[in-house]
Amino acid sequence: MGNVTVFKSQAGLSVEKNTGDFIAFCRDKLTVFGADLNWHSPVWKGIATFCKLGTGRGAVSNECAMDSDFISFAKSYIRYQQALRPVKSHGAALMALRCLEKALLQVCRNAHIYNTSVLVLDEAMQTARQYYKDNVLYQCGTQLEKLAQFLTTHRFVSCGFFRWCNPAKPDFKNHYLPEKEDPDRKHKLPDERALLAIAEIFSRPDDELSERDLFTTSVFALLMCSPNRISEILALPADCEITRKDKNGVERYGLRFHAVKGYGATIKWVPDVMVPVARKAVSRLRLLSEKARSIAKRAENQTCSAKPETAARSVNEKVMPCLPADFPWFDKEKSVRYSNALCLLNKYQGCEKRETRDVQICRPAYHFFASDIAKMRPSGTVKNIFARHGYTDDEGNPLFLRSHQPRHLLNTLAHQGELSEMEIAKWSGRVSVMQNRAYNHVSQEEMHEKIKELKLGAHGYALPVSIPVITEEPDHGAVHVTPYGYCVHDYLMLPCKKLASALHYGWAGGMNGHEPVKKIRQHLRMAKKAVKDAYFGADKWVAHHEAVLSVLEKM
Repeated sequence: MGNVTVFKSQAGLSVEKNTGDFIAFCRDKLTVFGADLNWHSPVWKGIATFCKLGTGRGAVSNECAMDSDFISFAKSYIRYQQALRPVKSHGAALMALRCLEKALLQVCRNAHIYNTSVLVLDEAMQTARQYYKDNVLYQCGTQLEKLAQFLTTHRFVSCGFFRWCNPAKPDFKNHYLPEKEDPDRKHKLPDERALLAIAEIFSRPDDELSERDLFTTSVFALLMCSPNRISEILALPADCEITRKDKNGVERYGLRFHAVKGYGATIKWVPDVMVPVARKAVSRLRLLSEKARSIAKRAENQTCSAKPETAARSVNEKVMPCLPADFPWFDKEKSVRYSNALCLLNKYQGCEKRETRDVQICRPAYHFFASDIAKMRPSGTVKNIFARHGYTDDEGNPLFLRSHQPRHLLNTLAHQGELSEMEIAKWSGRVSVMQNRAYNHVSQEEMHEKIKELKLGAHGYALPVSIPVITEEPDHGAVHVTPYGYCVHDYLMLPCKKLASALHYGWAGGMNGHEPVKKIRQHLRMAKKAVKDAYFGADKWVAHHEAVLSVLEKM
C-alpha cells in the first residue's frame, strides 16, 4: 500500500498553514494509489472522480471539476483515508465532499475547507436532501459527520472545535405489511414464472444450450443454492466444493465462499434438495472455464520459468502480452488465481457476434451476467436468455430477473421457516443481524396463516399466568419485609434503596404489635451471620436492615 505516515498538525500554526501542510503531505509523501498517480487530474481512473454535485458521469470538463480552492483537499482526504482504512469504493466519501463544497460556495462564497462550520454542514445536509433520500441520505450524513470530526481533530477549521451530528435517520423497513402495500416485495422478490423458466432452461441437456446459456443458468443456480451476492459467485475458486460429515454422520455438501462486506471466508452449506443442482452448476462452470484456466496455468508457469520451451514459445508470445494487468491474481483479497477461477472465460466466449479468442483470458464482469437476465429495452437488439428461449409475460414481453432477487427470496423463505436471526445472518454472510431486516418480505397474509395454524382458540392470546406461592420461610437475610408480605432476594443483589424512604406507608401504628418487625430483626441476625461466613454482599443487607429498624424506632 506504500509508505504510510500519520499526519500531525501543529496547534500553533494557522488553519491555512495546517491545511496547506496536510495537502502537501498527502500529495508528496503518500504513495497510496501508486507513486505515479496524476495528482492534478480531476479523474483518478478506477479510483475517484472529483466533479461537482449533479454534473453527471463521463468526461470531466474544467467547469464540472471541483472548485480550485477545494479539490486539493478533497484529493488529500480520499488518499489519506485510504492509507488509514482501505476501502474498495470511495463513493460515499465523495458524495459528502461534493455536498460540502456546494454548501461552502453558497454560504461563504468560496470553497476553502477551513471555513467549514455548523452552519455550512447544515446547509450541506439540506443540499444532500435535494439529491438523495432514505438510506443514501443517511449514509451521506454519516460521511459528513465523519468529515466534520476529522476537520476539528486536525485543526483545519477557523471557528475552532465544534461537534456536528448526522440529523438523518436510517430508513428501517416495516415488516409484515399487506402484499398490496409493500412495494419492496414485488420489486425485490423474483417473478415465479421467470424462476420456473430459468429452471427449465437449466434442466436441458448441455448440447441443447449455448455457452452463454450454460454460464447464465449455472451462475443463477448457485445464487439459488444459498443467499449469495453475484460478486461472491463470480469469484469462486474451481475447487470450491467441500463435503463433510455432520455430528450424526450424515455427509453434507457445501461451497467455500469469501463473503464481502467484512464477513470473510466461510463455508455455505447447501440444502439437501439443492445439492444435485449445485453439483451440476459447478461441473458446467468448471468445464466452461477449463481452456481459459489452462492458459492461465501455463502463463503462471512461464512467469516462473527462466527458459521457456521452444515448442510453446510461439503460443506464449501471443498469450503473455494479453494477460490482465492484475495477473496472476483473479481476486487477490480472496487468494484466487486466474488458473483456479471457476468463472474464468476466454475473451468473447459466449458472445454470438464475435469469435472466441482462445489465447486470451477474460474475467466475466457483473454486467456480463446481469445483462443476460435483465429487462430488455424496447429497442434493444441483444436478446436476454428468456427472449432466446421464448419465455414471455402476458403482454408478450420477455421475462426478466435481477441478480440480487434470489438472495431476498432465500432470506424470506428462511424467515418463514423460522430460522433464527443469527442463523440467517450467518448463512447469508452478514456481519450484523440488523441487516436481515431489509431482506424479510414475509407478508401480513402469510403471518395470519401461520397464526391460524397454531389453533390458539378464543382465549389463546390471554391465558392466565400462574404465579408460584412461596410457603416456606426464607432461611437467609436477603429479604425485604413489609406489613403486607416479603420479597426474597440474594446477597449478590443490592437492597432496594426506595424501601427505607417509603416506610411510613403501612407502618402508621409504629413497631409494637407488628409481626413483620420481628422478622426484620430475625433476618438482620441471619445477615450478620452471613457476613461472618464471608458471603459476598451480605454486609449491604446488614446495613439495610439496620437502617429500616432505625426508621421504625422513631415512628
